[in-house]
Amino acid sequence: MPPIAAKKNHIHHCHGHQRHDPYHWLRDDERKSPEVMAHLEAENHHAQSLLAVNGELEQQLFDEMRSRTAPEDASLPWWDHLWQLRERTLDGKEYALVEGRRSEDAPWQLLLDGNQLAGSASYFSLGDMAFSPDGNLLAYSTDHNGDRSYEVQLLDLTSGKLLDHHFPAISGELIWGSDSQTLYYLTLDDSLLPYRLNRQVLGQAPQVLYEETDNTFWLGMGESRDRQWLLLSCAATLTSEVRLLPLDGSSDVPAPFWPRRDGIEYNLDRLGARFVVLSNENALNFKLLTGTGPDAMSQCQAHNPAVLLEDFDLLDTGIALLERFEGQPRVRILQGDANQLLTWDAEVHDVWLGHSDNTGELLVGYQNPLQPPSLYRIDAGLTKTLLKTKPVPNVEPALYDCKRIEVPARDGALVPVTLVWRKDNFKSGTNPLLIDGYGAYGISIDPGFSMARLSLLDRGFVVAMAHIRGGQEKGRAWYEGGRRQHKWHSFHDFIDVTKALVAEGYGAHDQVFCEGRSAGGLLMGAVLNEAPELYKGALVGVPFVDVVSTMLDDSLPLTTGEYDEWGNPNNPSDYFLMLSYSPYDNIRPQAYPHIYVRSGLHDTQVAYWEPAKWVARLRELKTDNHLLLLETELEVGHGGLSGRYQRFKEIARDFAFVLALASGKLG
Repeated sequence: MPPIAAKKNHIHHCHGHQRHDPYHWLRDDERKSPEVMAHLEAENHHAQSLLAVNGELEQQLFDEMRSRTAPEDASLPWWDHLWQLRERTLDGKEYALVEGRRSEDAPWQLLLDGNQLAGSASYFSLGDMAFSPDGNLLAYSTDHNGDRSYEVQLLDLTSGKLLDHHFPAISGELIWGSDSQTLYYLTLDDSLLPYRLNRQVLGQAPQVLYEETDNTFWLGMGESRDRQWLLLSCAATLTSEVRLLPLDGSSDVPAPFWPRRDGIEYNLDRLGARFVVLSNENALNFKLLTGTGPDAMSQCQAHNPAVLLEDFDLLDTGIALLERFEGQPRVRILQGDANQLLTWDAEVHDVWLGHSDNTGELLVGYQNPLQPPSLYRIDAGLTKTLLKTKPVPNVEPALYDCKRIEVPARDGALVPVTLVWRKDNFKSGTNPLLIDGYGAYGISIDPGFSMARLSLLDRGFVVAMAHIRGGQEKGRAWYEGGRRQHKWHSFHDFIDVTKALVAEGYGAHDQVFCEGRSAGGLLMGAVLNEAPELYKGALVGVPFVDVVSTMLDDSLPLTTGEYDEWGNPNNPSDYFLMLSYSPYDNIRPQAYPHIYVRSGLHDTQVAYWEPAKWVARLRELKTDNHLLLLETELEVGHGGLSGRYQRFKEIARDFAFVLALASGKLG
């Protein structure tokens, strides 16, 4: 029998409205309540006992993923000041090694072993590595539970010993000053958002150089392309400001390039005397400017309503610009008066700008659903030289196919959909279909390669990526069309895509599955409330499903910074709009499909109690006898398990769930 959560009377009052929340007690900020932990463990036991029947299939899927993974591999080397570096993976090991040398003819030496640093922890992340300009010290940051609060260690590269310096918990990023004795980092507020820029001279107390006092903003930082400046980003959802601090220590005041203005976003970089700025001022899809300072900037790439400008890289001879046209990313090279596009053969693809310490060199990454990630060097004539392709053994790309289509939504908007399948397994109207979606924050979901996905395709699945509104695949207006008062478009787009794909024969009507994580979990929750009959099963990861409660609580990490994404429920109109789609608040007595939910106890982005409450209320109100399973990883956060083989096991468990449902073995 599934665990039945106790109901305890709790009523939220807001704008004259009462919201009954009988599972509010499942929230425990300290994560120590015996009653709460007992309930989560009971849910875990229930899920594990019912999924035990999939054990053999899970192992088979895991073995397939491992067979498509090179036992050992090494990254392309890169330089950081005086050290050439590479990452190397070893057969059977979860985490990479970081190796370095001071010259290209010297032997590689081990600097950091991720496996030793992780120890027995279920989660480990190496946040950042920063080598001092003189090459003597390595500062690095680590997270051992997934809450994105990082510890800093300082390694003496001459002796190989850790130095005894104390640093507070930080956001992860580390930057050295030019003197090799000064370290810059960002510290966290009580809600774990980065809000202070600190400078610490080794052996001295840290000094706060900047504190963000607007709780709708958060900080990030990086180095300029010429490594002379610290670039401090102060960002909210729709507004940003960049402050500059010289790394030679000549000033301790991070000065704004342009002061923040509501609704204006920009980012910048500098190489020598040249600034380049990407700005949306009077340019919905952004424009590119270049010049020598804040008051001496001129436009070098104008706004285009059909082309979204996303990123850029500064080179000695020009600018590499990442843009998006008709849903697809592409790279444009600006060199003096020349303006050229880098082209690729595949219709469906993903492209990104690589990074080289050599400002005379342009690196571009490329992949598509049938081709693993590759890195190319691009010369002045736009000739591509392949530097490395991720090795994926035991795969025959010719067996598979992919395409991009557009599906009309109910209001006439055309929603892009990427489809992938195995050619000899496809028969119109008969295949099981898995549809993935996200649709938030302007994040574009590009059609990359997944060696794990091949296990579904080999068993007859068609996999679809629905590029719904709220993402930015079709430009900034596509994002605006799925944000705040337009959020319902995201949910309707996904439902309409599902209906269209079945109608066009890409999947059997009774074999449709859906998948989404985080904000994509919100998508799943809303869609399952609105159209549960369309789906046989759902994979839901770390879902943002208690929208109103979370957005009313400004003590949580992402609340205040996301008012421009979802709305501010302290305003009545926003409150009632959010209430209309919040999955937890809209569960009703009806049949739901089979649902498998994952969460992490230490998740600071979507707290564990959101999926726990959602599952408890679903179990109370749903009228079917379908599976409803919740597994909470008790030692990890938002990203789930972190080791590469651990991740394979997670994916195998998810895939086994939908495969067993599709075959009738489960449910």
